[in-house]
Amino acid sequence: MATRRGRALATVMFTDIVSSSTISESLGDAKWRVLLGRHNELIRRDLGRYGGRELDTAGDGFFAAFDDPVAAVRCAAAIVEDVQTLGLDVRVGLHFGRIEQMGRKPGGGGRPHRGPGHGAWPALQRSWSRGSFGTSSRAVGSGSRTGAANP
Repeated sequence: MATRRGRALATVMFTDIVSSSTISESLGDAKWRVLLGRHNELIRRDLGRYGGRELDTAGDGFFAAFDDPVAAVRCAAAIVEDVQTLGLDVRVGLHFGRIEQMGRKPGGGGRPHRGPGHGAWPALQRSWSRGSFGTSSRAVGSGSRTGAANP
């Protein structure tokens, strides 16, 4: 993360399994733990491939940071695709902007990204819609999955 005056410019990612409570109830605890472990392995592999740093987990969700927003978008698309091999859908949310460091984790207080038309989003959106990320725009943010906007 590039730092300036106590703040950092970073991309943070949040993930969440769609309908995880329903899935865990239908599988039972033992099978759910195995499936969740495989999910976690895939996400950690993708974070490593794209330069993401795992910051925290909570249940079936991950919180990670990236120095490169393009790598974060590529990682998000890879996570969605890879987790589908397990029969799961996942939501991936990305935030790009200035954040404050709260110990080892990014925290509040930074000026949030204000959405399309601001910051790096237009360039990312143009690149994504041209297909330069190696995946279709449908792979992230469509159907029941939410997160990165579908251009």
